[in-house]
Amino acid sequence: MKKKKKIWIALAFAVLVIGVTVWLLWPTEKPISIEMYQQLRIGMSLEDVEAFFGVPGSSRQDFVLWAHDNDRISYQRGGAGKDLLNKHREEPGIDKYWFGGTGAIVVRFDFDAVSTDKQFLPLGESGTSFRQRLRRLLGL
Repeated sequence: MKKKKKIWIALAFAVLVIGVTVWLLWPTEKPISIEMYQQLRIGMSLEDVEAFFGVPGSSRQDFVLWAHDNDRISYQRGGAGKDLLNKHREEPGIDKYWFGGTGAIVVRFDFDAVSTDKQFLPLGESGTSFRQRLRRLLGL
């Protein structure tokens, strides 16, 4: 009887370890960072920028809704680029947003889908999920 109990405990422990390992290693969305912002170049096409992020950009409305729904966001000082979010909205073009992790990136495209400007908004550590912070801590 004791042998069966030990086998079940070992099996449950193995399943737990495998489950946690898969959870940690399963790909997450790319956390937006200042390093990503620095890699973007003015003159990149919309297609190139979307390929860089791996997902299409969102609208301003999507970003605003996400920011309002995410009470962990804490806007930080030290953004980079022209203030596309507020001051330069009247300029012609199409703005696309990528957000999550420690920041948000806004890229303005002209009507030929070529990037003309970009902005980084630091959101602080509070924008990252527990899983993203744990992965970073473990170097994954």
